[in-house]
Amino acid sequence: MGGIASTMRLFIAIVLEPDIRSAIAKIQRELDQHIFGINPAIRRDSASLRWVEEANIHLTMRFLGETPDSKVAAISDAINSVAQSHHSFDMAIRGLGVFPALQKPRVIWVGCQEPTSTLPKVYEELEGNLVSLNLPRDDHPFSPHITIGRVKFIKNVSGLVGYLNTNKDRLIGRQMVNRLTLFSSTLTATGPIYKIIKEFILVN
Repeated sequence: MGGIASTMRLFIAIVLEPDIRSAIAKIQRELDQHIFGINPAIRRDSASLRWVEEANIHLTMRFLGETPDSKVAAISDAINSVAQSHHSFDMAIRGLGVFPALQKPRVIWVGCQEPTSTLPKVYEELEGNLVSLNLPRDDHPFSPHITIGRVKFIKNVSGLVGYLNTNKDRLIGRQMVNRLTLFSSTLTATGPIYKIIKEFILVN
């Protein structure tokens, strides 16, 4: 009898520069104050909210989920093919919002803007290459964003909404995107641990 095939939980992302992650962490702290105030008892009773750790903040291009180790080489080739067909580009990190709706937030995000529409083009090419490897098609429409917090419930929605409305067009920073990165993700009780599998450099 053959052994059970080994798998890894994978995703493809754009790594953010340290100063961008630091600026986003500052926004997380500001949001925390608007939602919870400074009373620890209020924090316990008013919401269940987990912020993404600063070191883990990134822009996901495609989540792959549990993937056989045997497909990693082909996936790497597929990503490299896309990277080699695009030049580096400038991206603005701007604005804040939530999914799915302001009055029922589940994900708090920071926005991404770039005038060349390179992000959706890269996504579409990645999707086509991955589907050709018989990987499941992504069932979510691509909406470039950076997840900064995940919400189970929140009582003080008005505090969150007020901050988002004030900062919905806030420019957080800019960075040059020059690579795609394949990550593995190991889930633990204290949060995910990310490991770089391989980086793929865009055309300069």
